[in-house]
Amino acid sequence: MKSFMVDSTILVEHLKGNPEATEILEAIVEENVAGYINETVASEVIFIYLKFTTGKSFRALKKRPELVKSVRKEPVYELLSLFRFLETNEFIFTYQKSSLRSTVFCPTMPLSVQRPSSTNLTG
Repeated sequence: MKSFMVDSTILVEHLKGNPEATEILEAIVEENVAGYINETVASEVIFIYLKFTTGKSFRALKKRPELVKSVRKEPVYELLSLFRFLETNEFIFTYQKSSLRSTVFCPTMPLSVQRPSSTNLTG
């Protein structure tokens, strides 16, 4: 079984409605591929989701916990639950760094997915 470490960019772009990011995630799920994320990816995705959903900066969200509590977080939690969590340690960091140097992420797509013109998240 193939496995992939999924970057937060793909997850955030999917939540924003980017069809290319959605295609990548669907391929991972449909092809029975093991998708992995770590706590850093999960944290980035959650905070970026909160930022775009509320239209507030990270600093403003930190000062207004009631605003964070009022956001419907199920879409982001459901998305993250599709992946296995990988502990970040020195071995994983070293392996991932060398892996990025020697492999192509996706031959038909650049490493970073371009943002759609709309910044509104769906769901």
